[in-house]
Formats: sequence, structure tokens, C-alpha cells
Amino acid sequence: MERTEKYSLFYSPDDGKLHIGDASTEENEALVGSMGEEIYQSENYHGEGKILTLSDFHFQTTADIALIVPDGSTVILEGKNELKVMNDRERANAAVLYSNGSMTITGGAEAELRCLAETSQGLWSRCICARFGNLTIEGGTIYAMAGSAGKCGAIYAGGRFREVPDTGRIRICGGKIIASAKTNAIRASAGKLFLEPPKDFCSVVNNAREYRGSSLPWNGETLTQEKMDEPVMISFEPESVLSGTGRTI
Repeated sequence: MERTEKYSLFYSPDDGKLHIGDASTEENEALVGSMGEEIYQSENYHGEGKILTLSDFHFQTTADIALIVPDGSTVILEGKNELKVMNDRERANAAVLYSNGSMTITGGAEAELRCLAETSQGLWSRCICARFGNLTIEGGTIYAMAGSAGKCGAIYAGGRFREVPDTGRIRICGGKIIASAKTNAIRASAGKLFLEPPKDFCSVVNNAREYRGSSLPWNGETLTQEKMDEPVMISFEPESVLSGTGRTI
């Protein structure tokens, strides 16, 4: 059985280590709390500067946030990784993987990251959150399940309560996305959600409704589930082998 902690993890680019700390978000989702000096002991991660590599890394907590990385961080995935927030506190503002700025996630074809938020009483619930910044996903298979809190977005970028120029963009240009949330599975608050398939590939979007935009690359604001009991799925398939299922853009 996976051990459940009561604290958050902060990644420090100064020493390349995960530190134990206390973190939460206010109602406007601004990060509060602080990173402690105690280092989280695990052989399943490696850090250098603003690059954090997770290798079969598992962490779950009852805190508001599981893992915080600084603005401009790149998270590299190796193997099967899972981050989970189990917080049913009333009006909790939960986030699983959080940056107070921009963040990039990448990994190989076999790499996975599961970000799970088990919340129902909370006010907000995010799985992957680039707050006051931009989010780029370049590779790996990303599972983002945001639970059933009052307001939730499985994959989110933006600064709705703070005007920060050139932020609120989500760019997905590789990998595979499986996302589920009560409200928006994927939301770029500045109205800039970009799907950019590699050369000779097409984006395939399943179970998304009423999204705006057309042409390549596609851009809009949100992807919301058409059937609430099924996730939104995004993948990139070669033009020559597309099966014709899903919506291609």
C-alpha cells in the first residue's frame, strides 16, 4: 500500500533536491506556504538546475498540493510516475503538480505521469497547474483526473486573478493526454490552447465538445468532456494510418 504523507514537496533548483514543506493555495489560487530544509529521500528522482527527472516516482498526500516546481522548470518523465492529492477538506484549493509560473513536461513513448486529485468538497481542483505562466507538454502519456470539486480543471494554465502578459497558454505538441474534470478537462485561461502535431502527424481528439478553432495548428480555450463518464483524449497519429475515429485537427 502506498504511504500517504501530510506535507507537500518543493523542488529546489539550487541543490536539485525535493524538500519537505507546507503549501496551499488561497482562494485566488496564489501559492502560499514555504519550503523546508528537510530533504525528501528517494532514489526515484534526479534534479539539476530547473530540470527535474521523475523515474517511477510515487507520492501521495493529504496536503493541498503534492509537488511544486519553480517557474521555468522542465519535468522529464521516465517509467511510470504517480502524484496524488487526497484532500476532502471543505473549500480546499487542491493542485497535484503546481508551478507558480511556466512549466514543461516531456518524456519518451513509454513514460507516464498520473496526476490524481481525489477531492469532492473542495472549492478548486487542478491536476497540472501552471499558475501565472504557460504550460507545454512535449511527450509522455499524461493522465490527469481532477475529481469532482466545485470548480476543477485537470490541466490548467493562467492567471485569472492577476494580469500577467503572455501567460495562460497551453501548448501540446507530443505525447498522449487523458484528462477528466467536472468542469473543464483542459483550460487555458487566456484563450490560448494550442495543439501542434509534429510534421506528417494529425491531432486526434476524442470525447471533447463545443471547442472552438480550426486549421493546423488548432487553438482555442477549453476542451470539455462530451460524455462525463469518459475522459478527453488527445493523441498524435501519422496522417497515413489514421483510423478515422475521433476528431482530427
